[in-house]
Amino acid sequence: MTNEFGHQYSAGYGDSDEFSAPSDLIMSALGSCMAISLEMVARQQKVSLGNVYITVKTEKASTLPHRFGSFHLEFALPEFENREKAEILIKAAKEICTVSNTLNAKISFTLI
Repeated sequence: MTNEFGHQYSAGYGDSDEFSAPSDLIMSALGSCMAISLEMVARQQKVSLGNVYITVKTEKASTLPHRFGSFHLEFALPEFENREKAEILIKAAKEICTVSNTLNAKISFTLI
C-alpha cells in the first residue's frame, strides 16, 4: 500500500524481512504517534526531553473477534530526570495522539 506522501508499506504474515505483519504496523503506528505527540507537547511547554524510547507491548483479547485486548507502552527518557513532569507530558501526548484516539473509533466499510 502507498500513502498520500508516496511512502510504501508491504504487509504480509511478517515471516520475512520484506513484509510487516499488520499487527506490527499498528504497534509501530501507535509508538511513533506517541513519540511525535510527546515531542510536540514537550516543545509547547519548552521542555527538552532528550532521547525518547518507546516499547509497545500488546495482549490479545481472550474472546472473539480476534483483536488486541490492550496496549501497554513503556517510555524510557534517559536524559529527563523529572518523572512527575514526564508522566504529565505522556498523558497530554496520549490526548493528542491521532493513533491512540483512532483505536477507539468506529470502523465502517463500503463495497464499491
